[in-house]
Amino acid sequence: MLVLQLGLSFLVWIASGVFIARRSRRADRSHASPGVAAALGTVLFILSAVVLVGGLFWVAQTAGPVKSGLATASWVAITGLGALFTAGQAEAAGLILSSVVRRSTVTEESPEPSGTSGP
Repeated sequence: MLVLQLGLSFLVWIASGVFIARRSRRADRSHASPGVAAALGTVLFILSAVVLVGGLFWVAQTAGPVKSGLATASWVAITGLGALFTAGQAEAAGLILSSVVRRSTVTEESPEPSGTSGP
């Protein structure tokens, strides 16, 4: 039972990270200054880790033995904490990357090759 619970939790964590990463990629962050985006991303990196560790510590204190599997409430709490952590990390990475790399508009027109003669 424990292996099944861990496998399902893992799938939820990966899905939450992918969802937030895709949403973050489409987000328009042109209004935030690079310094603010980097600071907010850094805080979000740290805060999500603190929430994860604190939540897991709390669950470990209240869960009891886990040889045959986690209690339903503990499993849901761990899955939720992991999803929150993954989402926070993905959003923080998006913020930090947006502060470093500025998007540019790509045009479909290709430049004329130089040094070629016309017909």
